Amino acid sequence: MASLCAVGVHRSALAQKREGGVPPAVAPEKPIVTQPSEQLRRAANAFEHGDYSDALKILDAVLYPLRLSDPEEIKQARVYRATCLHLQGDLPGSESEFFQLLLADPSHQLDALFTPPRIVEFFEDLKTRRGKELRPALPSAIGDAAPARATHSNSQPGLLAIAPLGISQMRNGETRKAYALLGVQTALLATNIATYVTLQRMEGDDGLFSTGRVAEAQRLQTVNLTALGLLLGTAIYGGVDGYRHRVRSQRVRLDVRGAAGVTFSLTASF
Repeated sequence: MASLCAVGVHRSALAQKREGGVPPAVAPEKPIVTQPSEQLRRAANAFEHGDYSDALKILDAVLYPLRLSDPEEIKQARVYRATCLHLQGDLPGSESEFFQLLLADPSHQLDALFTPPRIVEFFEDLKTRRGKELRPALPSAIGDAAPARATHSNSQPGLLAIAPLGISQMRNGETRKAYALLGVQTALLATNIATYVTLQRMEGDDGLFSTGRVAEAQRLQTVNLTALGLLLGTAIYGGVDGYRHRVRSQRVRLDVRGAAGVTFSLTASF
């Protein structure tokens, strides 16, 4: 009798399910939470590939509200966000983000090697204009240092302004163009070197090609000269383009007053 009752209950449950009864509850899946540090790495990768909009979305998620705990990661995220905003033309937003960075670290310096010169200039100008709003820096061991004064240099730009392999474009903030020139010029250079080495190996001891390999040598020589010509052409284009979009170099002067009233002036140009 007990087994008959159990069968009856089972059939009743099946009937309820067929008639639209409530199915048994299923535990919801736990959402996958990405760590803030991993999100920062994703933002950096998007920035390096020139996808500034995607980088901004990720940076907004870790900065507002603040989810990062490492002070160095917070500063890195603010630099990326301010740079993205500047490159997209949002100068007020860029200034606001850079100012938040300076509130935490008034002596912070941007890496002039990997940061476009116009953004370095913008950052230094911000420090000069709004220096009074920042907390005072600690006194120097050799005396009090006057605020650094940034001035424009009228001298000719350095060789990096016309450097090949996309270097000048990278300094100007044109990452996509820089990677394109780097790839094209690297491929052309490799082709030129490879065909030259092959031609050298095909030559006989007398410096001539054997009769059966003259046609092949002519084809290789054509490829070699074509690659060389295209390489020079893209290098000239990259140099002219980098020079046209350059930003004049910046000169920073720092006056340091010693204890005896002697003033030392330190000047750096980049």
